[in-house]
Amino acid sequence: RAWSWLPASSPAHGAALATSLHGALAAGALVLASRAWGASRWGSLFALASWCFASLPWRLSTHAEVFALNAAVALTVAWISAPHGPARGARRVALLGLVAGAGLANHLSVALVAPLGLYGAVTGVRESSHRARAALLGVAALVPGLATYASLYLTATHAGDRYVWGDPTTLQGLVDHVLRKDFGTGQLSASGAPTDPVAHVGFLLRDVFSDLHVLPA
Repeated sequence: RAWSWLPASSPAHGAALATSLHGALAAGALVLASRAWGASRWGSLFALASWCFASLPWRLSTHAEVFALNAAVALTVAWISAPHGPARGARRVALLGLVAGAGLANHLSVALVAPLGLYGAVTGVRESSHRARAALLGVAALVPGLATYASLYLTATHAGDRYVWGDPTTLQGLVDHVLRKDFGTGQLSASGAPTDPVAHVGFLLRDVFSDLHVLPA
């Protein structure tokens, strides 16, 4: 909805444009994060080239899905959390909370960068002269992003919209939607069907190396 102003000829065209912009934002955030963590200009450009010439980022940025924005959010967390990030003190904590809330509303896998975000938040609290206030500000900043889930309930109940998966018209349905229960979140299989976890992890590792090429090294 934030990109609804884009000059698109159809909803599919608009989604494609927004997805490509998310990919560009991820590339920009990667450079900013690299510099903020102490990389040289050439080092950050090498990181950017490694990312942009890998096949996976291209696929993420040219398919209308949540993952290009997910990458942009994760890299933004890395940027804000860095020692030379864009903000200090309570402002750093608030920015991390705001980005984290929006990221969790987009895709739960952004929680994998939580250790980095918590490091940044703790750093921000220590930088602040009012530590308790800074910590509370960070928690409060989570709310605007997470509150977007309420729009699912409101739209479904008042407009009668249908969803591809999940039923957010009830509280339990909304919770299941947030937890991606239909996708078997945390179980390596859809809806908890029997599976071989070792095979799934092996497939993931093989995919990472084949898609990202030089990045694992």
